[in-house]
Amino acid sequence: MECNLCTGPKLSKLQTEQKEIKMASIYLCALVLFALVPLNIGFQLPQHRRQQFDIKTRHFTKKHEQQGSNDPEKTDGFQLHKLSKLQDWCSKASADKTNPLQNKNLIRDSFFIPDEEAVLKSIIVNASESASIPQKPVTFERAGPRKTLYFDPDEVVAAVVTCGGLAPGINTVIQELVHCLENQYGVRRIWGVHYGYEGFYGELERSGELGWTLLTAKSVDQIHVQGGTVLGSNRGGYDTDKILNSLEIAGVNMLFVIGGDGTMRGGSVLAKEARKRGLRIAIAGIPKTVDNDIPLIDRSFGFETAVEEAQKAIAAAAVEARAFPHGIGLVQLMGRNSGFIALHATLASREVDCVLIPEINFEVPELMAYLERTLREKKHAVVVIAEGAGQEHVVMANKGAKRDTATKRDASGNKLFDDVGIWLTEEIKRYFSHEPALKPYPTVKYINPTYMVRSTKANSADAIFCTTLAHSAAHAAMAGYTNFMVGPVNGHNTYIPLELIFGSINIVSVADEVRVRNIRSEVKTTRKLNPFVLTLLRLTQIWARAIFTTGQPDFMPALGWNTHRILGCTTLYGGWTVDRES
Repeated sequence: MECNLCTGPKLSKLQTEQKEIKMASIYLCALVLFALVPLNIGFQLPQHRRQQFDIKTRHFTKKHEQQGSNDPEKTDGFQLHKLSKLQDWCSKASADKTNPLQNKNLIRDSFFIPDEEAVLKSIIVNASESASIPQKPVTFERAGPRKTLYFDPDEVVAAVVTCGGLAPGINTVIQELVHCLENQYGVRRIWGVHYGYEGFYGELERSGELGWTLLTAKSVDQIHVQGGTVLGSNRGGYDTDKILNSLEIAGVNMLFVIGGDGTMRGGSVLAKEARKRGLRIAIAGIPKTVDNDIPLIDRSFGFETAVEEAQKAIAAAAVEARAFPHGIGLVQLMGRNSGFIALHATLASREVDCVLIPEINFEVPELMAYLERTLREKKHAVVVIAEGAGQEHVVMANKGAKRDTATKRDASGNKLFDDVGIWLTEEIKRYFSHEPALKPYPTVKYINPTYMVRSTKANSADAIFCTTLAHSAAHAAMAGYTNFMVGPVNGHNTYIPLELIFGSINIVSVADEVRVRNIRSEVKTTRKLNPFVLTLLRLTQIWARAIFTTGQPDFMPALGWNTHRILGCTTLYGGWTVDRES
């Protein structure tokens, strides 16, 4: 006797035939589908928009068919910013050597990056039928280990220097540079240079000795848990000849510079001068700035930690504001030219009623009227302002008080700003002192956490990011690349020529850049600004989110920036590359 639980109910002859017909139909459809795929029939883009993925070279290539051409593959579809290589010009060039990592048991071919792989600067396109394909999209070489090396690890003498202001994660970068060079490649001579560019020659001039520190995996073992930099830092002190002379004396053939725009500029000058002298020195830059204002890349290390730390100051300001009748918490955050920390900390905290960044122009009466409405509705308010915002108002206030308004700069050439937080505190007090209807008078609690934000150690996300940056820089230097910076573009680490970095800056994109350019052109031509035109500006998503989150007025975007002629394109963090002001 059969058990229905095991065999199930028996099918009738008619049901069996119907099932066989159904299965036969499915097989027939599958055969037709597989027959159509090789014929390239089915869902297709128009002929002029087809793209092909070249499996052999593992890089994405566009192949445009041209009239009168039978070989469309000859068309170069990309503008690749290639890097300088020591073997291209150095008379002391070494033969390509097999990367020792290929001999590691757990390393596979997929670990290595072919030279042909590149990363698109812009990954957003118009996919409509009528859209035209952009001419020569900008690309950068993808970062990572190469199968062949230029340097023999036994002959490498490396040096590491940190310059400019502090940022979370510097020690992690130093540590991982040493770990990668020593543990992966077997490099044994890695020097740490103290106190910025001046450290290359300063001690040599004072005592006759370089005064550098030999770095080993053991000596840098626990430095990642410390803030700041174990090598020390400094601004200024740059002298091309003295630095190269010291590098030549020490036999250094690989230099890693960690810093911002000015540091990258110095690294590029060193690379070019080293080439003139015939010195075989690979120079790699690793971007460091909590302001996140280095152009082209998604972000620089330390930025996410700075945003996280800034939220603590915002939370404290919110507590203070709620504790007093009509309390106002005011927080000033870092950001000379770019308001990334202020903007991202605002979006993350959910406590802020108004955020002011250098990329927008605000009028004081409009701001005060908004704060008054907020106080009447919520009984408290929290304001976040970047250090570079509203500086035109500070200058006017200084002129009115007959104070010195001359532009001052630090040793790195950066403009020195007056404390906008102190100015705004006084403006708020002055406004509400003449507003008798709002009683008791508002009180302002001002917090400036600048040094707390930048002197802490890296959080988990930045620590991982620092590791990938350091390793990518070491891999490229070992392969003989020089005069480059490593940084993420659309989430992938890339190698970017240093000359593309200085002279430009990354700012928050607050409005449609095409329309901003048109308005700027109209102002230059007519010397007038049509207020109606400003209402047509389309806000970018990240700035629109800030307005929706805070409820603040839609202040006018600043029109003083010139979008970079080639590299202007939004980043993952809402940045836009523009020409740096003088």
